[in-house]
Amino acid sequence: MTTTAYHTLSLLQQGLQPRLPQAVLVFVEGRPEDRRDTFIVTLKQVHPDSGEVFAVELPFLTQVWADLGLEVLTGELLRFIQAELAQGLPPALNNAYVRRPLR
Repeated sequence: MTTTAYHTLSLLQQGLQPRLPQAVLVFVEGRPEDRRDTFIVTLKQVHPDSGEVFAVELPFLTQVWADLGLEVLTGELLRFIQAELAQGLPPALNNAYVRRPLR
């Protein structure tokens, strides 16, 4: 992965985080070990009373999304994220997160 791609993912994460509820953390990583042609958006939330962790991984096919500008891409990903938050994040069992289908 190029330095430009890492920089873009970092900017994407910085663009998404302020638009989410304070209790939700977002992580954006490129080219995970098992899928070199994807990037993954991970949402993580810790329940304030119980400490239970809820999380989901949203994989995206890089080539499909690569031509969008950063602002458009951020908006599109935010739609997916808001849908996940609306239905509630699944519990992270044994530090394993639910991974949604590739988009």
